[in-house]
Amino acid sequence: VIVPDTVNNIDDEAFDGCVNIENFSLGDVNKSELASIGMSAFRGVSKVETINLPNNVKTIGDNAFASGGDSVLKSFVISNESKLETIGKGAFSNNTNITSFNLPRGIKVLEDEVFKGCSSLSFVNIDMGTSHIESIGVSCFESTAISTINIPSTMKEIGAGAFKNC
Repeated sequence: VIVPDTVNNIDDEAFDGCVNIENFSLGDVNKSELASIGMSAFRGVSKVETINLPNNVKTIGDNAFASGGDSVLKSFVISNESKLETIGKGAFSNNTNITSFNLPRGIKVLEDEVFKGCSSLSFVNIDMGTSHIESIGVSCFESTAISTINIPSTMKEIGAGAFKNC
């Protein structure tokens, strides 16, 4: 699946449950006009190993890339030039092969359960010098392998159970 650079939005459940997709491109990282990825847009797409997020995406919806635990997704690439501000509830939940994640400097909100059940996730990079992150939601990193995380001074709220069972 190749999403043309002219697509602005991928709506809710657009590719939900498409278990046979092995490769897809969200367009050129620098040229794509994609601004939002809807709820459950790619939930259950379990054979894709790497996803490169275009820089213009501002919102990743609830459960957008959530897995039933059978995903082979290892790498979700977000550049520091990304305009991403919000990652929705459970967006990457149960992706058990993701080991690290780079949060771009523009990110402001990590909703509830974003990485819950990502049992191999041991490192999250938050740019301490330029980060705008203000909120980590309830159970955001629950049942991950996070061993160290630096929380920037911009943080205003850390939800209940945010790092439970790490």
